Amino acid sequence: MVVKNLSIAGLCIAAALCTMMQIASAQETTGVRAALVRMQEALGGEAALDALTSLRVEASCSGPGGAFETEVTSFRSRWVRFRQESGDRVTEIWSGPGRTWSVESNGEIRDHGPGVRFFVRAHEFHLSVFEVSTRFTEHRLGPTTTVRGQECITVSMKDEMEQDASLFLSRATHLPVMLETNPQGAAGAVRVYFEKWETQAGLQFFRAFELTEGSDRTFRYDYRAIEPNSDSAFAFVEPAAPGRSEDQRALLKLLEEDRRAHLETSADLLTKNIADELLEVTSGEIHRRTRDEVQSMFERVFAGATYAQWEDTEPPRLKISGDGTLAWATRRVAVRRSVDDGGETRQSSFVSAYSSTYEKHDGRWVMTSVTSTFLPPSTD
Repeated sequence: MVVKNLSIAGLCIAAALCTMMQIASAQETTGVRAALVRMQEALGGEAALDALTSLRVEASCSGPGGAFETEVTSFRSRWVRFRQESGDRVTEIWSGPGRTWSVESNGEIRDHGPGVRFFVRAHEFHLSVFEVSTRFTEHRLGPTTTVRGQECITVSMKDEMEQDASLFLSRATHLPVMLETNPQGAAGAVRVYFEKWETQAGLQFFRAFELTEGSDRTFRYDYRAIEPNSDSAFAFVEPAAPGRSEDQRALLKLLEEDRRAHLETSADLLTKNIADELLEVTSGEIHRRTRDEVQSMFERVFAGATYAQWEDTEPPRLKISGDGTLAWATRRVAVRRSVDDGGETRQSSFVSAYSSTYEKHDGRWVMTSVTSTFLPPSTD
């Protein structure tokens, strides 16, 4: 009877401990989420962060090896171009979700592995802060600590290489004070101390930071330029096959003119680069249209319309045939438009992914077909 009662008591204690652990875990999750939300609000808020589509930064830097210059251009947090210049040495790398590459002095494309992509993305210091909820995982609250005289909340987490990392948030301002990564690294932890916060495009940007690696290596970055929303997806188009760079530039010019045609509601600009006959595939149907028919159709589409947005959400994909006479393009765009319909304004937005084919006629590219798909439209 005593043994039975002890067993029941043990089960009760175990159940109570389990419940307490679940409550503690839930409280910690709630606590870290609240800390990250406060940081997001201090940085400018969700709307301002969502409006950041690209970011170009240029910094004058110094380190144990002397002075150097760094330029990083990011697009929608998935594509990045990294350029660093130290004396006569220049390192330039492009990286996207499916490919990381550089261009050799002879024009040859060199592909790199995930380690190089991680290295390049590690230089997106601003986005590492802006996107801490998505770039890092396993967020949890750590102990309160003091960093360079500021009382800080610690958010412990894992980076994209599953290494430990910590972000230290000021209790007074909720802004990041320091980011620590790779504490178990052979060279010692990397610590980035953020300085000189200021507002631009509705967001808080640091204008400088000090980076220490271990106990004996210190780097200094002072940003001479911070340019939000200044670059398009075209900067991250994968390079063409050898000998097709001119063709690729010509095709990208056509794609840019398509964008301008919508923003300027110009049917003339939109149709100047299509063939005498265009094959259109959409909504489960196939149509053959002459250039004049396409012109008339877009004059109706553009009548009374204003485009607030017609932008690529990712770099277009281009393919050019070996003989340079045929080409294919695949594109994804986000659109916001309004139409004045008899004094009543109708607003709509949608996302379209489409592919188009091109032929070279008399030395110039013309569109010969287009196949369109759409996500369900939303009405504002």
